[in-house]
Amino acid sequence: MCAGILVGHLLKKKSFIHKISAQVKYVIIILLFTMGMNIGSDKKIIADFLQLGWQGFVIAALATFGSVLAAWCVYRFVFSKQVKK
Repeated sequence: MCAGILVGHLLKKKSFIHKISAQVKYVIIILLFTMGMNIGSDKKIIADFLQLGWQGFVIAALATFGSVLAAWCVYRFVFSKQVKK
């Protein structure tokens, strides 16, 4: 991924890079669809869906809370000093 970022940065003015960007969206949609098909065909995952769903919700909620808390701390301790000047 880091190599891709570097190459993308170096080639950002080339026109074919912008065409690739539009195609990546469709590839991601296809990957998500096939992942959903794979999960939907697994009987064990479907049987444990409620428990897995609850755990996923808790993990997502805590990750969101942590991100908001970190953003607030950065804003409070880094950017608020710049605003006061």
